[in-house]
Amino acid sequence: MVVVQHTLSLVCTWKAWKAVVQEITREGFKFNFILDYLRRLVHDMFSKRILAELRAVEARAAVLRDAVSIIALDLWDLASARGVSAEPHVGSALYGLLA
Repeated sequence: MVVVQHTLSLVCTWKAWKAVVQEITREGFKFNFILDYLRRLVHDMFSKRILAELRAVEARAAVLRDAVSIIALDLWDLASARGVSAEPHVGSALYGLLA
């Protein structure tokens, strides 16, 4: 019985909204500007969220890039301190695996 009453209530509400929309449309009310506004609003909301995520990813990438550059500099310093060439040896087996 409760389901029937709820369904009847939804149907009545739907019919009321349908009547309102029909009356507004008859009076020449245009919905295009509302749809355009909603489209712009949604675009702005998602653009801001995506931009925030993009900035966070760029910040993480910058931290990673800095860490990698520090590691690379340390390897060059280590190689030069030991008197070892940091240049790849074209004839080595390791170079062949990595190339």
